[in-house]
Amino acid sequence: MGAKTIIACVLLALATVLVAKDVRDPVGTITDAPAAARPGNAGSGKALSRIDSGFLIDAARSGRAEIEAAELAERVSSHADVKRFARRMIEEHGKAADDLAALAKLKGVELPETPSVAQRTELTALKALSGHVFDKTYASRLGVRAHEKTLATFRTAVNRARDPDVKEFATRQLPVLQRHLEEAQALRAAVGRDR
Repeated sequence: MGAKTIIACVLLALATVLVAKDVRDPVGTITDAPAAARPGNAGSGKALSRIDSGFLIDAARSGRAEIEAAELAERVSSHADVKRFARRMIEEHGKAADDLAALAKLKGVELPETPSVAQRTELTALKALSGHVFDKTYASRLGVRAHEKTLATFRTAVNRARDPDVKEFATRQLPVLQRHLEEAQALRAAVGRDR
């Protein structure tokens, strides 16, 4: 096993620990939310609840991580299926990010421009990989696992969001994210067979 692979494995393990220890407040939102995203700080009109603003922030971070991972996969992978999946993730998560940004602006929520610390760690580890190991890791961790977590976040928003526009956004994205998960599972199986 090469030094880059060992470093990537260590970073992936660290990312797993960071994801598992996401610091959350009692209502389930990220505690380092920008001031504009906290209740009472919205730009105009009625402020969103902590649940709703926290969801918008989590969705922005997850979407950004998906796009950055897909851009990397487009550059690094030589597997046609990986490249095809990555292109679709860039396009569809990009469109969702535009819709999310418009909603956040309407609601006075300042969205982060980068993935979370755990997601950035995972992306850094992915950058150290190449070849079949890259393809398997991308499909498994940034395809399947990331979409499972994102789906759970969106399902929670559908059930707990108080703002009807936030609830509608989450509801509209669920079938797209479910399809992404199914495509990622098929990709993981295809990449696994190709070795």
